[in-house]
Amino acid sequence: MTERFTKQQFEDALPRDKENGTPWWSEIASSYPEYTYIVPVSDEVEIMILSSIRLGELYCGGTGENSIRVWLVDAIERKPLGVKLQRWIARTAKWRENLLALLRELYKIGTLLGTCPVCKVNQRRLLKTKKAGPNQDRLFISCECRRYFKWLDEEIS
Repeated sequence: MTERFTKQQFEDALPRDKENGTPWWSEIASSYPEYTYIVPVSDEVEIMILSSIRLGELYCGGTGENSIRVWLVDAIERKPLGVKLQRWIARTAKWRENLLALLRELYKIGTLLGTCPVCKVNQRRLLKTKKAGPNQDRLFISCECRRYFKWLDEEIS
């Protein structure tokens, strides 16, 4: 069953500093027709969050409409830094817990991105293998220079 929530309820679910309650996020204007938020990871990497609440609406959409979407972007142009870990977060009773779990995971991965240590020009990106075989759908971090490559599961473990 889809849970409906307000913009305030959504913002209350976003991460805050445990000591003083300061939000780690900020609302931004974007080209998306819904409330959009950014969580900074570093000077180069941010997490973008689309709330599923259309601009000017009081509540998120009904069943079958927009879901919460979250992915890593570069901090300057706010373009995606590769694949999404999840296509969306369903607005079920556990959407808050699922959102925080995904934000934690993306934050950890985001700390591994940023400027490539080899070419010192391009940003590293999170990608997924497509080719059939033992590594199909495995996540990795790479750079356009093709001189930097790390399997994500080996980098995070």
